[in-house]
Amino acid sequence: MGPSSTIEQGHNQREYYLALFESAYDAIFVINLAGQIVDANSAACEFVQYSREELMVMKAATFMPLDTIESASKFLRNSPNSGHISRTGHIIRKDGKYIPIEVRMSLFFHAGQQYQICIAQDITEHAESVVKALQQNKYLTSLHEITLGLLNRLDLNDLLKFTLTQACKLFGTPDGFISWVDKSHSKLEKSIGTGRYANLLGYTFQMGEGITGRVGQSGQLLIVEDYQNWPYRHSDPIFSTLQTGTSAPLKSGDKTLGVLGVDFFDLPRAFSPEEALLLSQFAELASIAIDNALLYTTTEQELSKRKQVEDALRRSEQKNRAIINAIPDTMALIAKNGQVLSIEGVHCADRKMKKLATSLPDNLAYYAAEAIDTNIVKVVEYQVALDGMVSHKEARIVACGKTEALTIIRDITERKAFEKKLNFLSMRDALTGLYNRGYFEEAMRQVGRLPYSSAGIIMCDIDGLKLINDTMGHHYGDELLIAAARAISAELPQYATAARVGGDEFAVLLPDVTVEAIKEKCRTIHENVIAYNTSHLELPLKISVGFAISDRQSFSELFIAADNDCYKEKLLHAQNNRKAIIAALKQALEPRDFITEGHADRLCSLATALAESAGIPAAGCSDLCLLAQFHDIGKVGIPDHILYKPASLSPEEYSAVRRHSEIGYRIAQFSPDLFPIADLILKHHERWDGSGYPLGLKAEEISLENRIFAIVDAYDVMTNDRPYRKAMDSSAAIVELRKGSNSQFDATLVEQFIVILQAK
Repeated sequence: MGPSSTIEQGHNQREYYLALFESAYDAIFVINLAGQIVDANSAACEFVQYSREELMVMKAATFMPLDTIESASKFLRNSPNSGHISRTGHIIRKDGKYIPIEVRMSLFFHAGQQYQICIAQDITEHAESVVKALQQNKYLTSLHEITLGLLNRLDLNDLLKFTLTQACKLFGTPDGFISWVDKSHSKLEKSIGTGRYANLLGYTFQMGEGITGRVGQSGQLLIVEDYQNWPYRHSDPIFSTLQTGTSAPLKSGDKTLGVLGVDFFDLPRAFSPEEALLLSQFAELASIAIDNALLYTTTEQELSKRKQVEDALRRSEQKNRAIINAIPDTMALIAKNGQVLSIEGVHCADRKMKKLATSLPDNLAYYAAEAIDTNIVKVVEYQVALDGMVSHKEARIVACGKTEALTIIRDITERKAFEKKLNFLSMRDALTGLYNRGYFEEAMRQVGRLPYSSAGIIMCDIDGLKLINDTMGHHYGDELLIAAARAISAELPQYATAARVGGDEFAVLLPDVTVEAIKEKCRTIHENVIAYNTSHLELPLKISVGFAISDRQSFSELFIAADNDCYKEKLLHAQNNRKAIIAALKQALEPRDFITEGHADRLCSLATALAESAGIPAAGCSDLCLLAQFHDIGKVGIPDHILYKPASLSPEEYSAVRRHSEIGYRIAQFSPDLFPIADLILKHHERWDGSGYPLGLKAEEISLENRIFAIVDAYDVMTNDRPYRKAMDSSAAIVELRKGSNSQFDATLVEQFIVILQAK
């Protein structure tokens, strides 16, 4: 054969193999050692959805897992005689879809180069059948295990929990429930739930309503894969996101006991015929187990019923005996003629009978007969005197047959005392013990109905009580109220009525009284107040007193007239009373203030000098001198345990101390003499930089008088001894003042003050 024939034969052979390559059903890729695709048949192009031109510039790893290619290539290079190797994996099409494949790879040489040929076969159907077989095997295995679990449980509640848990696990959802048919067979009620249904116990469906109601009515399995478009979906918002709903009946014979439901909320769930059959089989197994559990429970109840009946009388007797022993009451069985038959269930001896007889009510036979004849509980309250003590008793007599009555005797002495106390509090003021306003008004109505020739009312008002409460605390105000009550009610005639009719107001009702007698009573009240103040100089009691008497006015008009008369006296003595209270508060301040003697005079002198230098008129200088005396008067309202505390103050205690400027402000507003400096007292702790209190004013928002006072007060404190340190000299104090300039003090005024000090 000549050369031309050999060439022609080779050409024909090449054409043959190319035709075979192109017509192959499987995808064939030719890959060089660098992983570059050098050729691919039409089946390969169609399989991966790339054109041949696109594939020729791509690497195989673009659509085939790199580890599959590399591991196969390495194996073939190391085992050249092995022929080929097979691998399973996946290929990524141009549209991004993953296709399971089996790939067979082998090496071949061409023109001195080594290549790898890969033949890929789509095994999607095979993979799906394998997955389906595995899933079926899983279902059968699970069903076997569940069957064993169901048959081993006889407690119904435990069985229902197990059934629901396994159903949710089997079908891959957290959301499931069991609803039970009620006795009327008209509705189903959720008895157990998981996931979204865990908190919906007791939720009811009417028969025929929703999936659950339809399954309960028909007794047939129902699967709704697209619940939101199901025409019979439930309108409750609970099911607004339900995608797929399934329910299977739980039966005993032909009777539907309940419904097992497994639902899917996040994503819709398609059910194959095999899965539907599995759910139906699962429900049948659960129904058998539930039927067994119900039968077991019924049998167990019947077996224990006789024992329960036998134990009932014994338990009842023990219970009754325990009750008798536990309660503090005495119980006696009484015959219709009043004879005591037994005490607390024990036949009584003579000695015990005699002791009980002292605690029984009179006419016991009458009450016992009435209770037996009428079959109505008879309650009798009576008193018993024993060893000089009187106690209250209550006897409850109830028929016990046709000839006997049970009598329960209880000591109600404490209850009677409590009722008496409640009655007292309903008519009396709890603090002073006098009658309250309600009782006083009723007393006026009662007196108005009686034929007295005249009647009078005395009205009393405590002066400055609100100031005392606001500054020193309600404890001090309460002391004044009690003292006032004693002063007003002392030496009253028996027919008079004294009452507290307001926060600081008292009234005395005097029927059948003369003008002279009522005036004498008013004088007695004033004398009692003077006597009290003699021994209570630290906090005097000030009372305004007025009265009215008439034989024609209504009592409401008489009350108003007495109140007006009291108010006139209050206005007449208002200034003197206020001065006395302010003086008492100032006196109370002295032991609470650590400032040395002469402090106020020195402050007045220094403040006047600086005020005159700053151009403040004489009236302003007078206010500064008054401020020097009373700037800390609000300290009377700070508790002693805070003022005298040797250690550091807590934040709450420091806050209480800071209130003294506000308390002082209220005191000053109460007094005409101090009213002009009330605002100065309020702001005497403000600082130039705004960090002071109580208002946080800064710079020129603070009055000139307050800025002057802050400087001279600080200087005097520094240059005089204090309990916790020695005084510093004037030079050192000046240094400290300059340090505080523009933070605590007005820098301009500080320099003016220093000039005044250095000129002395």
